[in-house]
Amino acid sequence: MSSLQILKPFSRRTEYKMLREWFDIEEKAVGELRSGVCVIPAIILLKMSESDRLNLIQWAKFWGNQLMVFPPYFNLDISSLLQMNDSISIKEMNECTYEGIPVREEIATNLTPKIQLPTKQTVAVDFYYDTSSGCITITTLPLLDYRLLEQREICQRLFQSLLHSNERDTKNEIREEKQVIFKPVHHYLLLLSAADVIEQQQLVPLIQKFFYLEVRENEVKSAFAELANLHYIHSDGTITEKGQQYIKENGYRAFVREIIKRRNDDGEW
Repeated sequence: MSSLQILKPFSRRTEYKMLREWFDIEEKAVGELRSGVCVIPAIILLKMSESDRLNLIQWAKFWGNQLMVFPPYFNLDISSLLQMNDSISIKEMNECTYEGIPVREEIATNLTPKIQLPTKQTVAVDFYYDTSSGCITITTLPLLDYRLLEQREICQRLFQSLLHSNERDTKNEIREEKQVIFKPVHHYLLLLSAADVIEQQQLVPLIQKFFYLEVRENEVKSAFAELANLHYIHSDGTITEKGQQYIKENGYRAFVREIIKRRNDDGEW
């Protein structure tokens, strides 16, 4: 399989020491994540900036991507932090074991369990924002706990069981043949257009302002032209009905509202 991705600002965390023993790892800033798998300890969601967390959610919504979330949770509100509409909550329980791995928390959810204890508590689940989104895999199994080195073979096997197979990647390739492959810059421009803050002569500064990312001007201009040619935006940068439908179908309205809120708070637009 291709290498896994971790978030560069948190690359020194001990959870990643275990992961490095099993797989090749790529350290990426949130804005640099490519298609594939990203692994995070849940606790870093509280340590990330809001803009990085929103960008991570946006990445997780892209078809074929898998965000894998592991303990520790420390009672954080995972549904709120990842905008999962209260689909999942993490609850403490009496410690027990699953294949020799200690478990101290369960997942309260109506979603189909991916891993369930014999006592019926859910300890791993896959969440999708919609039928065309990427996946967030949540587990309370402490598979990246460095104290479990003696059980690393079991931990690695369970970790691999949570990874999506190449079958989903194949589906992704087939899907992409049927539609234009949007890069992150396409989505940034669509979000700005939907929020009615786009200015054709200020594309690069706008992306820097609202997404905290450095982008090349020629790449942004090319993406703008492609969106206009495909009728997602008008030539003046305003959103089309097709663009609005894309925003709706991919669950990006929350991002548009966030941009509008920032625009109004800043009072600059």
